[in-house]
Amino acid sequence: MALCTQLDVEQKLQWDITAEPETVVTALIADAQAHIEAEVGRTLESAVRQETFDGGSWVHFLKHFPVTAVTAVTEDGTSLTVATDVLWYERGKLLRASNGRQTYWKTTKLQSIVVDYVGGYLAGTHTTELEHLGSICAEVVARAFRKGADNAVLPAGAAGAVQSVSLEGSDTVTYATGGGSGTVTGGLRQFVFLLEDERRQLQKYRGAPRGIA
Repeated sequence: MALCTQLDVEQKLQWDITAEPETVVTALIADAQAHIEAEVGRTLESAVRQETFDGGSWVHFLKHFPVTAVTAVTEDGTSLTVATDVLWYERGKLLRASNGRQTYWKTTKLQSIVVDYVGGYLAGTHTTELEHLGSICAEVVARAFRKGADNAVLPAGAAGAVQSVSLEGSDTVTYATGGGSGTVTGGLRQFVFLLEDERRQLQKYRGAPRGIA
C-alpha cells in the first residue's frame, strides 16, 4: 500500500492527470516513498514483522513502531507468554517480566530472542501520521511534475521510461525516452527528491525512540 494516491498528487498539482490510473504516477509515488523510508530508516505502514535480538539485555526496542500487537516471543527456543513474561509498548519498548516485575532476559546467547509483531502506522488508527506522511509523499511527486513541466524536454539521449504526460488544462509534456525496461530511470524521476524542510518533518519518524515507552 502506498503512502499517497494519484488523487493526492492531483490535488497538490490542481491538475487532472488524464490516464486512470497513470502508471508514471504509480512509479513516481513508489520512488518518493522509497526516499521517505530511506530517510527514516524503516518502512512505515503497518505490517507483520519479525525481529531477532541478543540475550542478556535489560530492554529491547522494536524498530517498526507504533506497535499494535505482539503475537509471539521465544527466548532461546522457549515460548513466552505475552503480557505475563513479556511487556510491550506502542512506541516499541519490549521488556522481560517475572512476577509482575521487570527483569533481565534469561538467555545470554546471541540472536536468541525472536519477536513476531505487527508494527507501523495503521490506517484508521494512526490517521494523523499517515495523512502527514501522505502529504509529504504527494508533494514530492507533484514537485517532480512541476519541475518536469518547467523543463519541458530533456536533453537528447537522456534515459527514462516517461515519454509524455497529458495534464488537463495543460499541453502534453514530452520527455526523452530510452531503455525499454518499463521503469522510471530518468525523465521525471530525476526530480524526485526530499527538501531540507521535508527531512526535518520526517525526523520524528526515524528509528526506535530509545528510552521512551
